[in-house]
Amino acid sequence: MRDAEEKVLRKIDETQVVNLTRRIARVLSQTGHEEEMAEVFVDELKSLGFQTEILEVTRHRPNVIARLKGSKEGYSLLFNGHLDGGRKTPLPGWTKEPYGGELCDGKIYGEFVRDMKGGNAAMLMAMNALKEADLELKGDVTLALTIGHAEHGLGVEQLVEKKVTSDLAIIGEPTQMNVCITHRAWIDMELTTRGLPTAYHTTTADKGVNAIEKMSKLIVAMNGVKWKRPKVPTEVERLYPNQTCYWNIGTVEGGFEGWNSKSIVPNYCKAGLNVRPMYGKDYDEMLGEMNEIIAQVKSSDPNVEATLDYVPGFPLDYLYIPSSSPLVKASSESIRHGNGKAPDLVKYDWTTDGGILQRRAKMKVVVWGPCEALYTPLGPDEFITVKELMGATKSYALAATKISTRNKHDFDRAYK
Repeated sequence: MRDAEEKVLRKIDETQVVNLTRRIARVLSQTGHEEEMAEVFVDELKSLGFQTEILEVTRHRPNVIARLKGSKEGYSLLFNGHLDGGRKTPLPGWTKEPYGGELCDGKIYGEFVRDMKGGNAAMLMAMNALKEADLELKGDVTLALTIGHAEHGLGVEQLVEKKVTSDLAIIGEPTQMNVCITHRAWIDMELTTRGLPTAYHTTTADKGVNAIEKMSKLIVAMNGVKWKRPKVPTEVERLYPNQTCYWNIGTVEGGFEGWNSKSIVPNYCKAGLNVRPMYGKDYDEMLGEMNEIIAQVKSSDPNVEATLDYVPGFPLDYLYIPSSSPLVKASSESIRHGNGKAPDLVKYDWTTDGGILQRRAKMKVVVWGPCEALYTPLGPDEFITVKELMGATKSYALAATKISTRNKHDFDRAYK
């Protein structure tokens, strides 16, 4: 490691990192109610000597921004994490206090401490170590903690609109400290079936068209969608060997409009669908493939009347950055030295706000952070270990140092 990197690592204080993580673990920060969490981060940043910027996205819902200024000779770097994550009622089964921030046997317990309170704390303390090392920075380093991740990246959309962007970005979502170079898009859709405008009773149900029954027929048929594979780089094809699109029906509602009766044949049914296409899949092509299934069902049952539409605000874009990118190589080296283990280059089947930054701001984006990726539900007694937390903090600090203390030519040459 270079002298600058060793100097930054010496400025990381484990007690500070742990205390901050425990502090934010005590805060409930549901989507739509992120203000208290934002205030905690603003207070922490100010106490550490950062100048902060508070950008209100909607009433009482601010993004929090902190910057270290560079000379503009190097690449600028953005650390990004979302502030929202929490439930009004914690999952049953906790043996610890869900919002107690308890430290026990090297573990900090708390709801959403994996996704992504721990990562946010690590990124902030990495920036603080860089500041305390008092190095000459060639590029700006920015921390942006944003609201509305679960509202199709509402806070990150504002970052782009306000031009709080950079050349490079690291999204601190949980990846078990592997480097995610590609992930799926997130698309919400609404499938609607219609019956007849006449209200038929149970005793005359044979004269009506039951919109819920028609929906059931369509849902079964949708399992037969044939997704066309997109043409993608070889390494993306290798990472997605099987499923082109995942899809799920998350909500269903129906009835007869204007009535609340189980004895009336329903004339509408709405199903909320979530689709996760792999990188490169054309969204309109995907919609067309689903509409083909609807057409097939209609051809066999002329009473099926159905429409399929995007939910406003979607899609959240997929992400891809080539493994040959200097940002990927610098991230991998930083994790190897900071976390003590060489990372894998991986794909993930969930979605981050990084796709917005890549598509709208033309930034180069990677995703990596502490804790296991979220293939399993966040359950009771969720925790992050101090070891995970410190490995992430050191790795983020090293990445920021490698990027921000070199001019662009030297960085590209070091990681070509």
